[in-house]
Amino acid sequence: MSKKQFEPCSLQEATHVEINKVVYQIVGNICTYNIGLRWLEQDVRIPIDLFHILGIKPLREIKSKPIEFEHIFTFEETSLGIIPCEAEGKKFKCVEILEEEK
Repeated sequence: MSKKQFEPCSLQEATHVEINKVVYQIVGNICTYNIGLRWLEQDVRIPIDLFHILGIKPLREIKSKPIEFEHIFTFEETSLGIIPCEAEGKKFKCVEILEEEK
């Protein structure tokens, strides 16, 4: 599985924050006074007023796009018995199925 990538964003769009080059996931809702973070298997609340002082940067996860390509199956591929014979010579569009983490 590929490593998650993040980009800077506004606090309202943030799904994560960076503190001292370590990324933490935001848990719960962002309210006007503080934000909940998952840190050492515990939920911690940090006042938003301290973000600038502590150097906390709001981030959002960059969702990767699925790989897409087209393929025409040959007789050799269909003769293996894995692909239906009816697929020979026909063009198919293949799209990667991305599993979303829960």
